[in-house]
Amino acid sequence: MIKLPGTLTFYRTPGLVWDSGLEIDTHVLVDDGEAVRPGHTSETWNTAVAGPSLSRGGGSRTGDELVFAGGGLFADGVAGRAGTDVSATGTVTLAGDGKVLATSEITDCLIALPERCELRAELPAEAASYTLRTSMSRQSVLSTKVEAAWTFRSSRTAKRRPLPLMAVRCAPDGLDDANRARLGSLTRLPIWVERGRGAGPVKPLRLETSVDDGVTWHAVPVAESGSGWTALVRNPATPGFVSLRVTAQDGSGGGLTQTIVRAYAVGPAG
Repeated sequence: MIKLPGTLTFYRTPGLVWDSGLEIDTHVLVDDGEAVRPGHTSETWNTAVAGPSLSRGGGSRTGDELVFAGGGLFADGVAGRAGTDVSATGTVTLAGDGKVLATSEITDCLIALPERCELRAELPAEAASYTLRTSMSRQSVLSTKVEAAWTFRSSRTAKRRPLPLMAVRCAPDGLDDANRARLGSLTRLPIWVERGRGAGPVKPLRLETSVDDGVTWHAVPVAESGSGWTALVRNPATPGFVSLRVTAQDGSGGGLTQTIVRAYAVGPAG
């Protein structure tokens, strides 16, 4: 156990794949494992923005049965990680043709036991459009409420197939050890998308920010950058928080609206 922010040193045998994780109260983060090479490497954990990740999968359909684990909404801002918060509570809902087909109240979610927070639904065999929505809230400084709403088409499968979902990941530059930006500063916000198998290429994103916990939203320009996008977010001149809402569409007709309330903080250095 260490006091945060803090540094921990591990000595690991090279040539093996090591899994890493971090547990902060009820918030648990894990990675996909990494082969260790000789020499010194460093990792940073619990960086903003905590939000949805598809590193551990994003649901599937087998025949006419859809299965989706809705609790993986609190990965930190590093690719290849997943995260849950046992204390978070929320709902997963599947709708089709304007009607709710299945809903599940979720809490006490664990990465190792995804069935605790699963939604299951029997669907018609023919191709149809669906909306899958998950929302969770928690008592925390950041990412106090995370929502994701996907639209996609699906039909009967001959074998298990992943749902064609995506997750938007963000990692603000220049935050301090408490995930705070300076008052009145500009924060560079790299953005990338994790795509499940079957999701098409992502079209231009729409990014909005809020400084009043989602009461009002303001559009922020986004520019393509490498394999992702970059935005410059103007932070408020008074202490508070910046919330993020991203809307994305893919080439297969699927879509995502993802909202993270209190994605990162803004304030004087502590």
